Amino acid sequence: MSTKDYGCFFCDGKSSDYNGTCNQCGNPINIGDELLNLTIDDYKLLDIIGRGYYGWTLRVEDKYQPFAMKIVPLHRLKKDTIGVEEARNLVACSPHRNIARFVRPINMSVTILKQPIDVLCLVFDYIDTGAKSLRIFNLDEGFAPTKKDVVDILSGIASGLARMHSRDLWHDDLHDDNVLIRPVQPDENLPEQYEAKLIDFGSAKKQIPGEPEHGERSDYIYLSKHILNLSARFEWASRGRLKPMDRSFTRRLRQIAQCLADTNVTRRNYEPSQVVLAIRSALNETMTGNDFPTFAEMKDQMHVSLNDPLANVNAINLAPQDIALLFRDGLGWKNRIEKSEPVLVVGPRGCGKTMLLRFLSIASQARPRKGEDTPEDVAARLDKERYIGFRVSIGEIRTPFIRSAYKKLEETNEPLAEDFCREYINAHFAYEVLRTFTWLQEECLADITSDDLMMLSSVVSKLLSIDDKTAMRSSNLNEVVERIDSRVMELSNLSNPMSYKPTKLSNDDVLFQLAKAIKSLSWTKAKDVSFLLDDYSPTLLPSFAIKAYNPVLLRLSSDVKIKISSEGDGPVFTDTLGRKYKEGREITKVNLGEVYFQNNEATCQQFFDQILTARFEETGKGSLEELKSILEEHEHIGNFGKYILEADKPGNVRFYGFKLLCRLCSGDVSYIIELLHSIAAGQWGLANNHVDKTRQDETTKQFTQRQLASLRSTATYGPKLYQFAEGIGNLLKQYVLNSKNPGKPDERLRIEVEGAIELSAKAKEMEDELFRHSVLIPGGSGKSKKGLPTRKLYVRRLYAPCFPFSPTRQGCIDLELDEYEEWLLDPSKIWIKPKSEMPLFEGIDDGLS
Repeated sequence: MSTKDYGCFFCDGKSSDYNGTCNQCGNPINIGDELLNLTIDDYKLLDIIGRGYYGWTLRVEDKYQPFAMKIVPLHRLKKDTIGVEEARNLVACSPHRNIARFVRPINMSVTILKQPIDVLCLVFDYIDTGAKSLRIFNLDEGFAPTKKDVVDILSGIASGLARMHSRDLWHDDLHDDNVLIRPVQPDENLPEQYEAKLIDFGSAKKQIPGEPEHGERSDYIYLSKHILNLSARFEWASRGRLKPMDRSFTRRLRQIAQCLADTNVTRRNYEPSQVVLAIRSALNETMTGNDFPTFAEMKDQMHVSLNDPLANVNAINLAPQDIALLFRDGLGWKNRIEKSEPVLVVGPRGCGKTMLLRFLSIASQARPRKGEDTPEDVAARLDKERYIGFRVSIGEIRTPFIRSAYKKLEETNEPLAEDFCREYINAHFAYEVLRTFTWLQEECLADITSDDLMMLSSVVSKLLSIDDKTAMRSSNLNEVVERIDSRVMELSNLSNPMSYKPTKLSNDDVLFQLAKAIKSLSWTKAKDVSFLLDDYSPTLLPSFAIKAYNPVLLRLSSDVKIKISSEGDGPVFTDTLGRKYKEGREITKVNLGEVYFQNNEATCQQFFDQILTARFEETGKGSLEELKSILEEHEHIGNFGKYILEADKPGNVRFYGFKLLCRLCSGDVSYIIELLHSIAAGQWGLANNHVDKTRQDETTKQFTQRQLASLRSTATYGPKLYQFAEGIGNLLKQYVLNSKNPGKPDERLRIEVEGAIELSAKAKEMEDELFRHSVLIPGGSGKSKKGLPTRKLYVRRLYAPCFPFSPTRQGCIDLELDEYEEWLLDPSKIWIKPKSEMPLFEGIDDGLS
């Protein structure tokens, strides 16, 4: 979204009112007319193009041609750069067709309202021929982009970013007013209809190695929003005409956007140049077919899509066939979530939550497996399955919440806003049910009749309609699919939120109604019906939407099975009526990180080996034995703590070897696969392909530093998260270095908090952030030696400088509740660095920064 505040031209004050007055000096904020009366060098000032926080952009012309001129008061700029940095950054990135060309700077003094003001004027090419900001295009109801238009605009934005990033620059303010869209003229002989131009480099920042971008101003976050918004615009403009391939196209774009929105660099998998290729592939790969392919297409896709056995660790981006081919359940996750009540699946990022839910969905289960050569073979297997699952990902449908239509409803009519939130998610489940059964019938993968489809479409039609008579006339399957498509598009682009009228899809019994209809079919009568809601997380959904939707999930009959995944410790389960849903009564929580820590090292290693073996077997490149040969083993794998203590200096400790690297895992499997990929990439099939131990050590430490540094960019809590992780890591290191017996090093992998009283609201917020970003991993409860209840909290190994630990993992840090709360509120109290403290990692401050 665009900047809401406007800086004063005369002082350091500001105002959120464009036509208001400065909160410091009282001068008017809007001085556009006065600017147009100025004389600047040989330029004639014609009109105002735009207004940002720092200055104004005007259309000007010299004797020959028009230009754009940005006028910024010097007092708004850093004194040591006097504004030249923006010019330098532009020159460094030029020429590039997706970046506005810089012409020249002008330093001068102007008089506005009888006050002399020193200004910097930056002159750029004027983007003519009807160019408007992306925000204006998105607000224009006449803007009806084709799929190619969407690809061209997004590719242009990503290409401009790729140039900036190749020059080690963040744009850092890429909102939709800083992206110009220029309609291409027929005589230009270009293949695009629209060309994107990045403008306003005033906030650009140098990239610092190891330091991620800047929270909600991140280039990746903004690019994600542009992808989501243009996807929604395409769907809205194509309402009533969407084909399955169009749906597949926008779904693929939303998956890319979801991945870009992940602030963790390791899991993002994309650089801007790769985004360009991914966006273009989304168009090329969906010219035919859709998310539910034919059986013949599925047979052609029996091979995994990965080119490298350790590539693509984010389950969001895995191709549909990859899920069935790569999923392994060595720790018994499926058995743990087979409950009659709703199940919340949580755990650290990268632990396999999305992989698990995608595997459980019928979209994955119905894909042919090895030895299944006909639809009848798949149908025979599916007949024996006890459940049928329908998955919806919040990450892919978050667009209306980014666009904030619900907020206007919330301000004026909260019950109506709650209806909107429920209806939007319920509509996606209803659509998923209809298209899944249609696909199963068309491909002869299940014994589904036309009458079955008619009955299901009739149920959905009734949910779509306020008038039951209308519903009965609209039970034709294709018509109902079309209507629910249009309804989703309408909700995604509410031009007037106050005109919203809820359908019965806003009721809290919609999933029950759908399950009841599904169970009435002969093929599914004996099956459990599971609704799988992926990424039901506060980071993706506002708390208001979660509270509105909780009653849909948590007050159901036993005919409906609910599986929810969420980051960290999950969302708060209360609703807008103030009802609180309790774990163990209305919902069961399964923490995949806790499952990991509850098993011994040998079981965890076997689990890891199974996952890696599947990747090697399916890609046909390398093998687990070859990887072990490439990395070898650490000589001190049996007692790493003793190795640390016996080193001449803590900084001489080296981290390498297959088992040692695997032991860095705290349930966050995908991160360790990515680390192994960073170390072993390009080594497959080469003679003498051992990776030098020093290189393994350096790569591991750099990887760890990036993980820790990424905490700093987290909005609001970033510095405290970093300080908490740093403090815990140093405290654990100190326990090891102070060990009196090298044979039994004092290694403490977890915290045990004694006390049953709840944390204060502020402390709980901090704890939730620690869980959400996997600094701490909940590990269940127990009792202290005094018989009091305790909570186990595991420390993510990557954040501890002595992270491998020895296999016993018996030690813990005992805290009383008030001590733990003090740590949460002020992480600086966890550990104070002595002046004589030696770093564990040579050349790296504390092994952490």
